Amino acid sequence: MINSVMKKSVYGITASAPRMTRTAAILLAAGLSIPTFVILTAVDTLVF
Repeated sequence: MINSVMKKSVYGITASAPRMTRTAAILLAAGLSIPTFVILTAVDTLVF
């Protein structure tokens, strides 16, 4: 029952759920870490 609800069937073919690739993981990590580094460096420069 759960599998039939979670999986979508198109023309009788079922596909597994999408998974994150290594490139997507690297882009996500860089996209989060670089702005965080810039903000923390700016705060450190202004405060200290």
